[in-house]
Amino acid sequence: MANWLIVGVAKAGAKVGASLAPFILQAMHRRDTPIFGFLVGLATLLAGLVVVYLVLYWYAQNMSVAAFVGALRYTPDQAAKVLSLALIAEIIPITWVKRRRGDGAARGMFVVIILIALTILWLKFVA
Repeated sequence: MANWLIVGVAKAGAKVGASLAPFILQAMHRRDTPIFGFLVGLATLLAGLVVVYLVLYWYAQNMSVAAFVGALRYTPDQAAKVLSLALIAEIIPITWVKRRRGDGAARGMFVVIILIALTILWLKFVA
């Protein structure tokens, strides 16, 4: 009887382990979704804005964050230039994602790039 119990537990464990395999594989591939790519694109854009602020405005002109935001709010041409420079930061994660064959994440990042490019065109020519 003890042998039968051990074999039954081993088979049940094998079934549980086999049922966890798709879940583990799904968890590994969650980063290949457009939503994840969209969030990475926004985070990279924010990091690019911080770098542009630190290099061009804080270090060179000793401008505060409030003055920086005010300058961007009231001069759309300047905002377009800052966004263009911040968009350069998107090169790093999009090349990393494309090398890893993460097409879903690349689509999300591409959406961010297109939205920022349209914003730059709007700021440059309409506003």
